[in-house]
Amino acid sequence: MKKYGHTGLLKHNNEGRYSLSDGYYWTSGDSIEIFYDEEWLHGTIEYSHEYKDYYFCNDDEGIYVYGLRNLEARV
Repeated sequence: MKKYGHTGLLKHNNEGRYSLSDGYYWTSGDSIEIFYDEEWLHGTIEYSHEYKDYYFCNDDEGIYVYGLRNLEARV
């Protein structure tokens, strides 16, 4: 079983990036796993200039998730 160094609920930090309560944060291109629609999804965090916020991206499967606040995440 894979061990994760950081887990928790996503929130915005003072810089507008998604972070966890332990201070770990993501920026564009960083790997992330989120629990969404009853399953863990692996992808990256990217920034949308249109929505002025970060979002989850999995290009291989065509999965894009916006509004990540309070979703469970791990890395």
